Amino acid sequence: GAADCVVDKSTGAVGCPSDMRLKENVVAIEDALDRIIALQGVEFDWNEKSRTPGQHGIGLIAQEAQQVFPMVVSTDFEGHKKLDYGALVAPLIEAVKEIDRRDSQEIKELKSQNAALAREHEILKQWICFKDPSFELCEQKEP
Repeated sequence: GAADCVVDKSTGAVGCPSDMRLKENVVAIEDALDRIIALQGVEFDWNEKSRTPGQHGIGLIAQEAQQVFPMVVSTDFEGHKKLDYGALVAPLIEAVKEIDRRDSQEIKELKSQNAALAREHEILKQWICFKDPSFELCEQKEP
């Protein structure tokens, strides 16, 4: 989690351990798109119990996110829920890939349908022009 991350003092970049040699039981994130869609991004104002009362913010509600991705939510010493937003990068990447796969398949199918309709159009045009060469569709337009 984010607790293992460190900030590079010279660049300000955050680095979190991710080496394969440190991981076991690696599996793909299942149903990433549906799970991401289940999350609700919200706007809100921080209340007087927060560290920044009155400030406007955007984000997720930790209790809601916990229902979908329990591993990204922790509880601090005061009992408040904390959300590791960085941990949502992996499911977001997988969700984008799911969309790409779905859209790629749909585009392939639409191209195939379009080609079939173009062939059908050409056959119908030939038949119409055979029956009535003066039909608007059949007339040779001069440049």
